[in-house]
Amino acid sequence: MKRREALRILGTAASAQAVLPTVGLGDLMAWGHQVRSGLVPGERRTLEALSPARARAVVAVAEVIIPATDTPGATDAAVVDFVDVILAEWLDPADRDRVLEGVDDVDARARTLEGAAFDECSAEGQVRLVAELDAEAARRRRALDDGMPPHYFHDLRRFVLAGYFTSEVGMRALGYRIVPGAWESCVLLDEFAAGTGR
Repeated sequence: MKRREALRILGTAASAQAVLPTVGLGDLMAWGHQVRSGLVPGERRTLEALSPARARAVVAVAEVIIPATDTPGATDAAVVDFVDVILAEWLDPADRDRVLEGVDDVDARARTLEGAAFDECSAEGQVRLVAELDAEAARRRRALDDGMPPHYFHDLRRFVLAGYFTSEVGMRALGYRIVPGAWESCVLLDEFAAGTGR
């Protein structure tokens, strides 16, 4: 049931622009809150599905997808913890294994291209490899009749984006006000009427 709910929420979330408009924000936030229910803000979680090497690769991939700029990046939003919860608790074993093998593939390709694990590659090498994986995932999506499961990078990217944009850090980066402004119960009507020409 958890897998079905996750797929329903994330079904069309292929990019940051797709995450928010195509899925009801309330559904996405409620699901993100449910996934994060076991996470303590500011405290590192003991990873269940990701080995240390895989976690380093996921952190590095997530930072390429959502780098820290003038706004916080994926690491600031503890995206790796979110991805680990999805892998450990929300996916069936076949899908989990497909994504984990994909993370291994990211490191294997990095070693072939630059002779190092993905997290140790140059920034240019990381961007180049992520772009290559993104193009492969897009080709797989377009080949709807091939009967193949989604490319692992398609899912990994969706998990990273959902983890970021359902976090407090991500919502603030979007300009979403997590806590509503103060409610003023007694305001003089003249303050509002003055600007209306009445």
